[in-house]
Amino acid sequence: MIDSHCHSNFMPAIARTTPSSRRTMIVYAVATGAALLAFALVDPTSGGNHVVLIGLVVALLVSSGGVISMLSPYTAEVYPTHLRGTGSGFAAASSKLGGVFGPPIVASLLATTGTLTIPALVSAVPVLVAAVVLAVRGVETRGRRLEELSTGGHVEKRLPVRRSYPERP
Repeated sequence: MIDSHCHSNFMPAIARTTPSSRRTMIVYAVATGAALLAFALVDPTSGGNHVVLIGLVVALLVSSGGVISMLSPYTAEVYPTHLRGTGSGFAAASSKLGGVFGPPIVASLLATTGTLTIPALVSAVPVLVAAVVLAVRGVETRGRRLEELSTGGHVEKRLPVRRSYPERP
């Protein structure tokens, strides 16, 4: 499990340098949704196949860790400069709220249904919806300056500021 956690944070860092943040987040979100759908279809808790359970847990940890590790850099890029701190804080707080409310919801669904199918589907739907929304409405940040993103693509041309410093003796 430690190995999957390291990969889930290391791989997005490498992926961040090649394709766009937006595409990388979409890929990780779809992979997370696919892992959750696999949990729903296979329901590895109903049988005795521990290899399938371990494989699905590793896939879920790597993919969801990828989404989480890409969230901060992407939100910092898409918010305008004067709102960047607030926007990044809001995104971080939202992810923490999921961590607070998600486990009790999943636990109650597990206790009520006795299977992983329903909790996995309930978790997969918002992740896959988020991937679709990001694919359709997400801002592409690759190859664009932060100033350009902040102004909606219109960068003012300004002359460089020439600073004069007192001469040293």
